[in-house]
Amino acid sequence: MIFKPSLQKLPTFLFGALVGALSTLALTVLLTEEKLPSPTTINERPPLSPFISSARNESIPPAAPQSPRKQTTSLNPAILESPSVPASKQSVERLLAGLFKNEKAYGSNEFKDLAYLVRNDKRIAAQIRSRIEESSSYDETMTLVALLASDNSPETLDYATTLIESMEPEMQGLGYELLSSMDNKGHSTELKTALLDASLYESNPDTLSDIIYHLGKAELNEAMKSEAVESLQHLMSYSEDSAVTARAIDGLSRLGDQDSIYYAVLEHLNHPDNTVKVSAINALYSLDKSMLNQSIIESLQDLSNSQEESETARDYAANFLESYQSTE
Repeated sequence: MIFKPSLQKLPTFLFGALVGALSTLALTVLLTEEKLPSPTTINERPPLSPFISSARNESIPPAAPQSPRKQTTSLNPAILESPSVPASKQSVERLLAGLFKNEKAYGSNEFKDLAYLVRNDKRIAAQIRSRIEESSSYDETMTLVALLASDNSPETLDYATTLIESMEPEMQGLGYELLSSMDNKGHSTELKTALLDASLYESNPDTLSDIIYHLGKAELNEAMKSEAVESLQHLMSYSEDSAVTARAIDGLSRLGDQDSIYYAVLEHLNHPDNTVKVSAINALYSLDKSMLNQSIIESLQDLSNSQEESETARDYAANFLESYQSTE
């Protein structure tokens, strides 16, 4: 049987349906007016606690900077950075081979490395001394002498003394060259004695110049100074070589003995050889002004005005007179 609502109950049914629809609509409007959280708000982390937040804001100290790696221009940095490890004889020979091939040997990396080794390893210094005696090349020998001069040790000074005491002029020359390169101002007693002995018999003007130079640099006691003056006076008075005479006058000037300088000037101011004459004029700069007499001044005036004298002698005489008059 089919249910058929009566016409009398229809208004009541419609009214109930209408009320239900209105209630549903009102509930929907109410829900949509509420602010719902957005997806991003939902996904956000909760705020940090004050303790954690302050810890996060603290700056992290930077890492300690690493010291830059030691730079070196050495061709063999292992040698320079590990001085406690002795260099082998073979490695030194390799450095020497490279040094001798270099046209600018003294400024090369090999020279710097070898000079360092010579200063810090006595075995290497001894190896260089042996090479000096074995070398047959002048250029190589002088380079080796310059290397050895990097070492101011007593052993090297003794070696220079031994060379000077040698009877071979070439070895003597190497000894003086080594001393000049070392620039050792003190000198040992043995070296001073060797220089004094050499001054007694030396007849080569160039070698005598070396002897005088080093005697002048040496700190001679009164006895040694007196002996040196006596040797040079003997050479000045009795040598038949004008160059030796001139160098002897230079040596007396360097030693500063006033009586010997005065005597040298008086005896050689009018010497026929121009080199000796110029040395005598130069000696006046080492002479105390109180010892300059009128005779010396007049001789200098004659020299400066004479056309028979060399231009060099005239200039030296005129220059000294000018400096002397400016100090009066």
